[in-house]
Amino acid sequence: MKKIPTQFEDYGYVFKLLGRTKNIAIYEQSKKGEVYAYEVHIVRHPTKMREELPSASKFGTYGWSFYTLPAALKKAKELGG
Repeated sequence: MKKIPTQFEDYGYVFKLLGRTKNIAIYEQSKKGEVYAYEVHIVRHPTKMREELPSASKFGTYGWSFYTLPAALKKAKELGG
């Protein structure tokens, strides 16, 4: 199975996986070494062969952005992560 990435770049930011449970992932969003936000994603399994993160259009339903790590951790816990 193709897993979600531990790090990727998008929109000029670097996203680094800080941790995950079975279906919840938390990424740190940074640019040039400065942290801007933390994102909580529900990891989806559209097929048995791969995992995927939500697209930008799915934010608010399958993904959320927070300015602090404690806020992101709180959301992850609410989601069962």
